[in-house]
Amino acid sequence: MGSEVKRLVKMFVSTGHDYENRLRIFEQDADVVVERETLIGAGREGEISFTVVYADTALRIEDLVSHDPDIHLSMRGTEFLTGRFRSRPTDRGDPVTDQIQTLAGITSEAKLCRTILGMISPFGANAFGVIYVTSDPQTRQPRTYRVLASGDNGFLQMFVEKRWFAIDPFLTHAAASNTPIYSSSIGLLDNLTGSWRDMGVTARGCGLCSWAGFPTHRPGTNDFGMFYITSPTLPADGGERPFQENTVFLRGLGAEIFDWQLAARRAQDLNDRNFNARDLRVLKAVASGNTAKDIASALDISERDVLKRVFPEVVAKARTRNVRDAARYAAERGLLPTLDGKKVVYVAVSDTRGVYLGTLSGTPFWSKTNPSGIRDAFAFATEPEAREILSSVGINDGYHFVRVEVDQSADTVAEEICVAFGLPGWNDPNVQSSRG
Repeated sequence: MGSEVKRLVKMFVSTGHDYENRLRIFEQDADVVVERETLIGAGREGEISFTVVYADTALRIEDLVSHDPDIHLSMRGTEFLTGRFRSRPTDRGDPVTDQIQTLAGITSEAKLCRTILGMISPFGANAFGVIYVTSDPQTRQPRTYRVLASGDNGFLQMFVEKRWFAIDPFLTHAAASNTPIYSSSIGLLDNLTGSWRDMGVTARGCGLCSWAGFPTHRPGTNDFGMFYITSPTLPADGGERPFQENTVFLRGLGAEIFDWQLAARRAQDLNDRNFNARDLRVLKAVASGNTAKDIASALDISERDVLKRVFPEVVAKARTRNVRDAARYAAERGLLPTLDGKKVVYVAVSDTRGVYLGTLSGTPFWSKTNPSGIRDAFAFATEPEAREILSSVGINDGYHFVRVEVDQSADTVAEEICVAFGLPGWNDPNVQSSRG
């Protein structure tokens, strides 16, 4: 997964009696991404967070922000966004050879949105939403909701404003099952009452007439996701039929999107917290019940070093009260390695440009031409994924791959490890390639 981390550009905050709204504007791989978060019961026990991620063309995002129900965020956000970002065309016509595998080469949430729309439009779909729900480990009740959405015509803004997520039958189903669900599974709209009916009427008013949902679950947790797609055609007129006929493809697509989001969130968390591979090993050891003495033995340092230096460092990075809270945070966010030991990844290298270090705002960085202080090389999980990602930033030839062994928790390859496997160094003049 080659997602670029997002760079925060601006944030606006608006508070009310029992809530706090936040509008965060990011740049990511030359795209604009807006996160609209509502905190219900902000700062109190049992706080619930619902975040909608709008990653689309700049003009589309400006339109969504301008219609935000919170007038303060609407005015401030629109004022900031207007004319600031260039509008990019949708990629719905992009040719793909293996559509689901194409997701591996996507580097931003906006590109992901455009690609998903291109995949589902042949089925008559006009919009989608991917909701990821994180539950409290003790109570198993949902605590955070995060939605990546496109083309909903403002329905999600009402969904959050009315707090329909608490009674959404699709999410209720997804919490307990991996089987697909359709709007007809809920019954005829004319026979619904209360909030379910209000939600259905509002959706149809936004042109979202037929719905299908494809759940997926994160192993070992109570966290789950739901991939929604909608059609402007009513179920009675066949709006659901293409979704039902392509269930296998859509279930696979939903699972891949969910994995992409988890990997992107993990990369963002690691970047924001600056955790390295050793930090994650320490946190996993703490989460597994190991003592400071056990960890000192594994790291071949003194117990005093663990207590006075290692633990305080990871606590500071995690921004928690103590090391146990830090371990709990890392476990809940999916940051801890699932396996111990080593894994093999692929590093791209060019004879003329050096080692591939990743991209920034769509610009590829290589060790010989523009290292810019980058300490680590980009790690690819497989060669096919690597070729997809490199092709997505305009690199189609002139390189080869070197297999490198790294820690299970590593997402990049440190310069000294690259050198140990025969690749040229780039930042440290004292580090010399083993090839001379």
